[in-house]
Amino acid sequence: MPRAIFFRLRILEAARSGGDWELIAETNNVNINTARSWLRRYPKTSDVLHTRPRGGKRQPKMTADGVAYLLSELSIDPDLTLRQLADKLDTQCSISVCPQTIKNHLDGNPITMKQFHKEPQYMNTDVNKLKRRGYLILFVVVVQ
Repeated sequence: MPRAIFFRLRILEAARSGGDWELIAETNNVNINTARSWLRRYPKTSDVLHTRPRGGKRQPKMTADGVAYLLSELSIDPDLTLRQLADKLDTQCSISVCPQTIKNHLDGNPITMKQFHKEPQYMNTDVNKLKRRGYLILFVVVVQ
């Protein structure tokens, strides 16, 4: 047993049994404030042997169900943007994430995340082509 744990156990045992834990701390060169913090930190003497976990991985917001929901929404309407997907996920599943998180979770799936450019039917009509041609002729004349 490491020496520090041995001292902790002796001080805690003395405090629990009503002994003079301050004297034991002093004879073992343990600061009184340190011994007091041990008494507060370990309500039971056996807690010394089982240290609490520190840090660790956070619980992820996005679950497999959330990703499945996003994929089903994309199969219905592939024109959805990441922002629209984030809003739908927030309203339907109560999962509030940013668009980058959605992109990170959908990266492994064979989908494209671009908004499709929907062309109007009269975008490249003959009239518009003539207008653009006339504009370019005037532009070249002015530049020269």
